[in-house]
Amino acid sequence: MEDIIFSGSDAKKALNVAEVTLTLDNGDKYLPYDYSEISVTRRVFRSGDSEFLINGQTCRLKDIVDLFMDSGLGREAYYSVIGQGKIDEILNSKAEDKRKIFEEAAGVLKYKLRKQTAEKKLTESEEDLNRVEDILHELESQIGPLEEQASIAKDYLAKKEQLEKVEVALLAYDIEQTHRRWEQVKKKVEDLTDRKETRMRSIGEIESSCRKKNKPIWRRSIAQLKSFKMRCCWPASSMKNIRGKKTC
Repeated sequence: MEDIIFSGSDAKKALNVAEVTLTLDNGDKYLPYDYSEISVTRRVFRSGDSEFLINGQTCRLKDIVDLFMDSGLGREAYYSVIGQGKIDEILNSKAEDKRKIFEEAAGVLKYKLRKQTAEKKLTESEEDLNRVEDILHELESQIGPLEEQASIAKDYLAKKEQLEKVEVALLAYDIEQTHRRWEQVKKKVEDLTDRKETRMRSIGEIESSCRKKNKPIWRRSIAQLKSFKMRCCWPASSMKNIRGKKTC
């Protein structure tokens, strides 16, 4: 088809498209269109692509074939336009080929082709239905195991959610108990700190009194220091150091 595209000359540039338009008078409405004049156009591009138009509107090749079917100008038409030597070919053709000519002339070929197209679509639909049935049968065999897996998954999710709630509650309980113990320990530390400070002040007062009087106070000091040792849990080495001194 590329040969029909103008390749250019000395005066004109080459073109990339060729277009042919066939205009038919349809005043008697012989063709199934509401127009009194029908223009059929084909464009061929140098790339090999083609476009088909009816009255300037893009269409399919099938639409053009359907338009001329049973009109004597279709693809299988022989009797409207007969080339040289075509008569002998028709007369010597097989019975099947002659039958096509008579069907075209009688206007039956269009409906026959439509019937074949419909039967083909029905066959394809039946094959699709058979395939769908096979898929459904295969899926039905998987329903039981899938239902069991779904049940296990639901139980797992429910128990997981329950476990998360229990863990959150346990964590909150541990935090509360830890905080309570911390408060108790903190209070004990504060009490011990206060007692320590009080006793340290008492010891300071005793030492200050000893320095002022500058006399031995063994009995009273030892008794008091033993009492402080029992209360403050002083180590034995500290008591030995205190006993080693004769005066404050």
